Amino acid sequence: MNESTVKHIVIEELGNLGIIIDDSKNDVDLLSMDIDSITFISFIVALEERFKIQFPDEYLTMEVMNSLNGFSNLLCTFLSSK
Repeated sequence: MNESTVKHIVIEELGNLGIIIDDSKNDVDLLSMDIDSITFISFIVALEERFKIQFPDEYLTMEVMNSLNGFSNLLCTFLSSK
């Protein structure tokens, strides 16, 4: 799965949680989107279900979501290692 597809899925899952991302921008600071801890956990669970994976513990911090491109790239790398 390429990074563009992963990024689209990340944007879609955030949208399902009410976090609307303007995907016309080159990158988005996800930490500035006011994602609270409950929304973050819901987002992670949604991605785990969507990709049929379980994230390692180091992915379970808000800091991994510093940017849309960074998180999508990290997720793509993780998926390609499965």
